[in-house]
Amino acid sequence: MATGCRPSADDRRLKNGRDMASLLQMLGVEGLASELSERKSEDILRLLTEDNPYRTLLQEMPDAVLAHHNERIVYYNPAAEELFRTSTRSQLLGRDPVELAAPEEVDEILKRRAQIRTRERISGQAERKFHRLDGTPFYSNTFFLNIGNPDDPIFLVMFRDVTEPVETRRALKMGEEQFRASFDEAHIGMALVETDGTIRHVNNAYCRLLQYDREEISGLSFKELTHPDDVALNNRMNEEVLSGKRESFTMEKRYFRKDGQLVWVDLNVTMVRNEAGAPSHFVAQVVDITQEKAANLALDQRRKLETLISRTAVASNDAKSFTTALRIALDGVRDVAGWPVAHAYYRGDDGFFHTTGVWSVSDRQKYADFMTRSEEHAIPQQDTLPGEVLKSARSIWLVIEDQPKRGPRRDWVRKEGFVCTVLAPVMIGTDIAAFLEFFIPENQKPDEFMLHTLDQIGSQLGRVLEREQAARELIIATQTAEHANRAKTEFLANMSHELRSPLTAILGFTEVMQDGLYGKLGSPKYLEYTDNIMKSAEHLHAIINDLLDVSAIESGHKNMREDAVNLSGVISSAVRMMFQRAESAGLALENEADPDLPLIRGDDRRIKQVLVNLLANAVRFTDPGGKITVSSARTDDGCVAITVTDTGIGMDEAGIAKAMTVFGQVESGLSRGYEGTGLGLPLSKGLVEAHDGTLSIESRIGKGTAVSFTLPAARIITTP
Repeated sequence: MATGCRPSADDRRLKNGRDMASLLQMLGVEGLASELSERKSEDILRLLTEDNPYRTLLQEMPDAVLAHHNERIVYYNPAAEELFRTSTRSQLLGRDPVELAAPEEVDEILKRRAQIRTRERISGQAERKFHRLDGTPFYSNTFFLNIGNPDDPIFLVMFRDVTEPVETRRALKMGEEQFRASFDEAHIGMALVETDGTIRHVNNAYCRLLQYDREEISGLSFKELTHPDDVALNNRMNEEVLSGKRESFTMEKRYFRKDGQLVWVDLNVTMVRNEAGAPSHFVAQVVDITQEKAANLALDQRRKLETLISRTAVASNDAKSFTTALRIALDGVRDVAGWPVAHAYYRGDDGFFHTTGVWSVSDRQKYADFMTRSEEHAIPQQDTLPGEVLKSARSIWLVIEDQPKRGPRRDWVRKEGFVCTVLAPVMIGTDIAAFLEFFIPENQKPDEFMLHTLDQIGSQLGRVLEREQAARELIIATQTAEHANRAKTEFLANMSHELRSPLTAILGFTEVMQDGLYGKLGSPKYLEYTDNIMKSAEHLHAIINDLLDVSAIESGHKNMREDAVNLSGVISSAVRMMFQRAESAGLALENEADPDLPLIRGDDRRIKQVLVNLLANAVRFTDPGGKITVSSARTDDGCVAITVTDTGIGMDEAGIAKAMTVFGQVESGLSRGYEGTGLGLPLSKGLVEAHDGTLSIESRIGKGTAVSFTLPAARIITTP
């Protein structure tokens, strides 16, 4: 290592040695100073870079020490590694020490270097700012010494971290003007408040939060800005601070902005006391938590709405009437949403909506006149606010002022102070049978999850209404049927209620699971299973409806939905539906029908039900190992005949006659005891006759049965 030319003056070296000794003595290292005073510069440089007792002493010093030669660092101890946060052992070597200094310190350091070269000084001490290798700044009380000669200096520098006391000292020197600048420009709202609650001074953030100018807000009492429900707690907290029970407090409260809007804040208040210890003033800090509060409230309301959906599903299953379930739903929605008025209307066949008479209101006296007017007037289904729900077939949220005037009712609504209305349809299938109506006295933004919830509730109520209507239709059908008797009527009514009630719950809760209201179900298999549950329940629901069809058919009410029917497709679908059941019973089920049968005009669901009924009977009365076949044929007169043939137990003439009566069941020693309603064949016969067709049976005991139904040529649409 080059050390440069050394002057011959021994007194200079001695002087350097003494200064070094002073520095090292100050560091608490005894004896090393006197040793160095006898060394030349190149010896000192070697001692710094090679292992020896002197270097060991420097290595063990608690303060950071480095040496640099020719403006490059040639040595630093472990304490320097820690202070400058080096990541490798040699990361500082070769650097110019000036690179470690803060920019504002560089000129002064370079000036000191020049002074050493001109022999104006060879050592010194200063408080300077440096940067660690990770960029963080620190302050150091720095001692430096030239232990070489002025022409070839070797600097030994010691750093002592004094960041904390420097920053403390600077903070203490901050004057009132600096404090006020920091106060005014703080990112959170701050206020200085007198002990009587008068606002003395506020910062810019506080003004922005409440939308006041500083001059407007100074001199007001905090009570004038605070929501009335929060004043009492705020006062009590202030009194506890003033009395010395506490030094500070934190609370959530609501302020009124200048425009009247509410804003939620997290308030932190601290008492400032004078030199005598008496209360001087409060320092209040406020942080806007309006969005956080709104998010929490929305989450809480979402949970309540999810609970409401479940409660409505249970009520729809358990309620004895639509009115009972409706009242539970209206009360629940109004309580969760906080809306003051909820009502419901039936959709009449006369083109008007008619009141159900079911209301849920927060103040019956206040809204008595509005309720009376609504009860006295039916609402046209077209060109009215409620009529809008017919267009969408889903829940809607309307601002009343934005809607065109459609009769006097809009004026009644506005007179009551309502700003928005929410309408939710009660659906039976795809038909709107009723609607729920809610009124809101302020301009709330539409809540999509609330609308979704109302759709769910409307769907649940629709099932109750459908069940109630079906029960009424059942009573009418059984009363008008010429061959009905009291026992059969009670059976149909009980069967309809006992099966529809649990099916309503199954359909309702399965729909909730499919929508994932409480989270994902997990395995995709669960979604597949819920689909199967829904399909099976809907099919069973359709079969229950067929119980009503027996009475309807006997009384002459066909209730058909005719369209073009692909007979081959219907046959294939019915066979697929029954295949697993047949296979489980040890039977062979084969479809030998013509795959290109002509299209016919009819009700595909009714024709499929006929086939399913016939196949179900065949499976029931055929022993394991038997065979069931579906075939088709065209008659000479152009009719289409479909036949279900089995190798089962068969019937005699008396058995056939009994099987064709409503609730008639053939008794046979060969029967395996499968339970049935006795409706399959009579219902199938009625459904075929509703298509202007005929049904016939050929059977022999022990040989099997063939049931055929024929559809007339007049119903054929195309001939392949």
